[in-house]
This record gives sequence, structure tokens and C-alpha cells, in this order.
Amino acid sequence: MAKKSRKIATRYSQLSKEGKKRQRNRLSPQPSAASIHEPGREEAGVTRAAPRAAPRPSNVAARPLAGYDYVRDDLRRIGILGGAALVIIVVLTFVLG
Repeated sequence: MAKKSRKIATRYSQLSKEGKKRQRNRLSPQPSAASIHEPGREEAGVTRAAPRAAPRPSNVAARPLAGYDYVRDDLRRIGILGGAALVIIVVLTFVLG
């Protein structure tokens, strides 16, 4: 049984390392804008910076996660039950106290 657990742990470790490598490659800074030589202005030596691609806005915070739709319903149910228990305790305190 221990061998199986070790194999699984090794596999997860390898997956984690691969993911970190991909993340580092994805997040690595892009080189600064390179100078582009304009063919019509050779005598003046004028260069122009290459246009940079605008980063796409991330809507991670704006869009809800599809896998956690049930959490809202569970939280509502927990709140209702907690509130009802609190009301019952307060009423019992006045009645029995």
C-alpha cells in the first residue's frame, strides 16, 4: 500500500513541477519594444518603436465559477437555520428564564 501512495505522490509532484514551469514561461516578461528602422529615413537614423499588443483584461473576478453554484444555496440554508436557532434560543431564554 505504501508503494502505491508513493507513486501517486511522485506523480503529483511531477505534475506540479510541470505546471510551475508552464506558469513561469507564461508569466515571463516580454522583451521591450524593439526599434524598427523606417526605410524612408535612412539618412536621419530615425527609428520607431514597434507597437505593443494591448493585454486582454482579465474577467476572472467578474465571472462566477461554474463548479461552485451550489455554495450560494448552501450558505442561504445555513443562514436560515442559524437565524432560526438563534430566535429559538432567545425565545426560550425569555420563557424559561
